[in-house]
Amino acid sequence: MASTNLEISGITVDIQNATVRITEHHSTAAAPGGPILPATSNQLIQTDQAWDIWFKWDQVAGSFLLNGGQWVFDVYLELMGPDEAAATKGHFTKTINATPVNGNNYETYVHVNAGEVAAGTYRIVVSQQFHSLGKPRALALFGDIGLVKFYEEEV
Repeated sequence: MASTNLEISGITVDIQNATVRITEHHSTAAAPGGPILPATSNQLIQTDQAWDIWFKWDQVAGSFLLNGGQWVFDVYLELMGPDEAAATKGHFTKTINATPVNGNNYETYVHVNAGEVAAGTYRIVVSQQFHSLGKPRALALFGDIGLVKFYEEEV
């Protein structure tokens, strides 16, 4: 799946080129020449694979307002189908300081360990919101990654 553009709400002049993408870890074993790196997901993930949601954005004009704050990232999974009411861990979160890296370009990810999501089809939506002084502020980004199938491979 290619990157999905994030919708921007609030101080839109401060944020540009915001995208989100999903990657999966095909193996934890080292390949000749080094470890196997996460690959862009085809949205079919085995339940015994770890996976990540990558956020990327550029912080531009007015970015001085972000000094001392934090970005909070949320990943929500909603189980589709007849078992949607079943208990499942459907929320993952991460917080980072709003400090520029590589100029004003940011990239981070929310990691989900293997086995944390049960088999099923899920809609994945994400949000990213700026917080300062411990409170959410009027700058948020959100996106719908779409449907992702988690499955258990039969041996």
